[in-house]
Parts: sequence; structure tokens; C-alpha cells
Amino acid sequence: MTLLQLPKPNKLSPEDAYRDVVHPALVAVGLVPRGELVHAEGTTQDERAGIDWIVAQRNGTITTLATRAQWDRDYGTFSIRWRTGGGSHNTELLKRYRSVMNGGSYPTLTIQAYVNRSRGELINAYVVRTEDLYRHVIMPAGDDPDATTFRTCGCAGHNRPAPGGALFIPVAITERGRMAAESKATLIGHGITVGMVRAQSVGYGMGL
Repeated sequence: MTLLQLPKPNKLSPEDAYRDVVHPALVAVGLVPRGELVHAEGTTQDERAGIDWIVAQRNGTITTLATRAQWDRDYGTFSIRWRTGGGSHNTELLKRYRSVMNGGSYPTLTIQAYVNRSRGELINAYVVRTEDLYRHVIMPAGDDPDATTFRTCGCAGHNRPAPGGALFIPVAITERGRMAAESKATLIGHGITVGMVRAQSVGYGMGL
């Protein structure tokens, strides 16, 4: 008897998913500019500013991107890491907020994509200006801009653990996101401009 070993279906990596599935769709609908796409992983821009990709336009304009892919379901949220698996809070939430407030370097756009991993198909993708997102989501609990105690907006839901022990804050974009995050409000309900490939029921809750 001959044993036949069938190949396992290829699974997209987050990098492949963005480059091959998400980015072409965002360019096609005008949410990201056309240009040469450069992967920034492992560079100083990645390690210090959280820049995952660079779009270099022919006119010399540079647009930088922070991207995150989740698989198989559109949750309608941005997921922001606020604690590492090792327990450090020096993550994208705090570093990007401080960069925004102090004129540092940070990605031009923040992108959250939802991809069917086995089929390699885009479910949906959301794009927001990083400055708009972080100025809205997090703020010092007091008047000190260098504070170590912060509060989040009503769009932010309950912490979500990830494999490895990291914790993420889901930030609701749409009404679907508000239900998934168990938050009081949505980004769009608070007037934050979020582009999306496929329009959803956005919800207009204004809770704080």
C-alpha cells in the first residue's frame, strides 16, 4: 500500500497578506497612494517608529504605513498593542502617542486588514491617519503630557490577549466593532475619518 501525503494549504504570512492582497485593493480604491512599495521590517524605521511599509511616489512623496492583518473575520476594530508578552508597556500605544504629541516619527497611516487566510481573499480593510487615531484614543489622565497614567476614549474596549501573552486594545470603528470590542462608542461616531474597502454599518454612538 502506498501512503500519499497531501500538501498542506499554504498560509499567508501577515507580510504576504498585506503586499499581495491588501495593498492592491487599497490602491485601487484610492485609500493608499500609488508608488513603489518597500518593506521596512528590520530597519531603524521599523524598530524605532513602527513603520512596516513605505510607499515612494514618483513625485518624491513618501507615505509610511503601519499594518496589521487578522484572519477570517471582520471585527470592525483597530487592534493596538499596549503590553508585551513580557509585561512591558513600552509598546505601540505609548510610543506612538508620545511621538504624535512631541513631533516625533510615526507612520502616516494605520491600516487594519481582515483577510481570509486559506483563500487569500480580502474581507475588509480600514485606513486612518495615525495622528487622528492616537490623539483620539489615548490621553493623559492629568495635565502632564509626560504622564505615565492615561485614559482611553469610549471607542476603546476591553483588553484582548494574544498568543505569547501580549495584550491588545480593540478600538471600535463601526457598529460591528463596538459590539465586538464591547465599547461605548465608535471612531466614526466621534467624527474620525476612517476609510474602508467595504462600507459597513458605522454606528453613531457618542458615548465617552
